[in-house]
Amino acid sequence: MADATVVGAPGSAPRRGNSYGNSPVIGDRIDDSSSEVVVLQGTSCVSLLAGQSIVAGSICAAIDEDDLVLTYATTGRWRLYEAQLWAGLSILDMPQTNLGNPKVGLFPFKSESLAGVSSYAFRVPLATFELSSRLEVCDPVTGYIVAHALVKRPLP
Repeated sequence: MADATVVGAPGSAPRRGNSYGNSPVIGDRIDDSSSEVVVLQGTSCVSLLAGQSIVAGSICAAIDEDDLVLTYATTGRWRLYEAQLWAGLSILDMPQTNLGNPKVGLFPFKSESLAGVSSYAFRVPLATFELSSRLEVCDPVTGYIVAHALVKRPLP
């Protein structure tokens, strides 16, 4: 059993406690690899990491009408048992401890018990990022997505 957390944060985020910047938060520590996700057309993905560095799958973002669809997908024998998600325009709006660690239990998007599925998706309204699919042209918007999952890999 492992907790997996990914922060997809294009650009530099305000810092408090832990340093977010372009780095994904893995449990209670920072991974220095970038996880910028740019969604224009099609699908963009980042790795879903179990523990500190084990790739257990991916989280992909795609725009579907007035929603940003975020799909968790495991690889190999990894399976999803819970998923939580937060999205917004400022990382400081994310529920977090005084040290800046995510409080995933307070995230607004939560799955029910998933019982070992290989994929799960949340639909986040584009309005969360002050966007609409009816806009033909807009300035770039920097949004933040923090995704957390409880994943397990059965013994061989």
